[in-house]
Amino acid sequence: MLSRHKSRERGSSEAEPSPARRLSIGSSNPKVELASSFAATMPGMDHYDQSEILRHEAFSHYSAGDHSKALELYNSSFDLHPNPGALRGIGECYSAMGRSREAIVYLAASVGMSPCPKASFQLGEELLRAGHLYAAKRAVEDAITRLPHFKAAQELLSEIEQEIQASQHTPPPPS
Repeated sequence: MLSRHKSRERGSSEAEPSPARRLSIGSSNPKVELASSFAATMPGMDHYDQSEILRHEAFSHYSAGDHSKALELYNSSFDLHPNPGALRGIGECYSAMGRSREAIVYLAASVGMSPCPKASFQLGEELLRAGHLYAAKRAVEDAITRLPHFKAAQELLSEIEQEIQASQHTPPPPS
């Protein structure tokens, strides 16, 4: 299960702030505070809309290289409304942070929730980094099946196939 919730203290009488409000507590970024307070207080805004605001803000942080903050925002987005975009974002953050195992879990969950060529490609890249050649090949082939002219995926598939072939011709280590 993809649980990112922190454990709560038992017996606490304080009400837990909403996910969007939790983000703005202690934030030094006015854009995060604005997006979080807007998402939390907009009359008639449902969880989907709040989740989208947080997901777009997460993407801004990811693009700026603030992967920890992006991860926090993607998690909050997913908490409000489970969606493959947030899962993919979580996977991308873990990948950028060098946490391959977690990246693979979330990218695979994203692909499982809603197959997308880019997510399959990213999953293939991460599986290749982790040394899972055949799984990487399947993920990249899935991306190409869904988007036949995906040039980067075609190039990655060629690279994976070369690595598989090289690994089959490598003599065993001396005993």
